Amino acid sequence: MKLQIEYKSVNVGFSTDQADEDQNGQKYHWTKSYGIDDVEEVQILEDEIFLLNAELEDGTQLQKEIKNVFIVRVITADHQKDYAVSGELLHDTSEITAEKDGLKNFCFYLNEVTTTVEIIEGVFLTEDEAYGDGFEVI
Repeated sequence: MKLQIEYKSVNVGFSTDQADEDQNGQKYHWTKSYGIDDVEEVQILEDEIFLLNAELEDGTQLQKEIKNVFIVRVITADHQKDYAVSGELLHDTSEITAEKDGLKNFCFYLNEVTTTVEIIEGVFLTEDEAYGDGFEVI
């Protein structure tokens, strides 16, 4: 099966009435999506710990535990990849819809926060989670 994972930053100031009048109203500040082919399994993991790995210029390896992360784990024949959003950023999610033409969808709706960082492909954290204290040498 094919899976499309979408991220949408919710515009809390959006109003359908205003959008109809203005024609410039946007329901989302930004959107991003990833398409994944040949998906064998999808696991939904709520309130999980995400291990963020980093490397300093001198080669030192660092790791930090990010708690309260919503993860969609996608398993293909070749690999496993986590698509994730920090609980601090998560506004809502949509359920994976019924397969249509071989495609399923999952959507993360993100709060309107200016410090949203896509730290690695498909993983959105707050700026403090991504760059703040808490890293340990491994």
